[in-house]
Amino acid sequence: MNNPHQYLTNREKNLMNYFWAENKPLTINDLSELCGGTIENHHLNVIIKKLITKNYLEVTGKIANSRLYYRTISFEDYTSNQLTKIIDSDKNTFNIGDLLRNLIKSDEKIINYSDLENWLKAKESECNG
Repeated sequence: MNNPHQYLTNREKNLMNYFWAENKPLTINDLSELCGGTIENHHLNVIIKKLITKNYLEVTGKIANSRLYYRTISFEDYTSNQLTKIIDSDKNTFNIGDLLRNLIKSDEKIINYSDLENWLKAKESECNG
């Protein structure tokens, strides 16, 4: 990807979530079904064009008269790139403790406290050993 540090709008990220979850090329019709018809095909086309411009998607082929689109970046790489941008920015102050506290407290339980504690102990052992 030419510029992996570009942020996605909420709509773009929501659409990318389908590509990350499905992990296969998708057509506009596939996306429309996955969205439950909540986004019109015209709007899907507009969002997809933006994602192609930002190098998040590419056309990988055709089925009948429909183009197949596939992601050019994994969710893990996208997330890593976004965190790197936050951490590396001279303008941002970043407090890892606040981030972890919010991730542990979130409704989605993004991070399990005991898993984090075990990981930190293992990393400490690696550094000291």
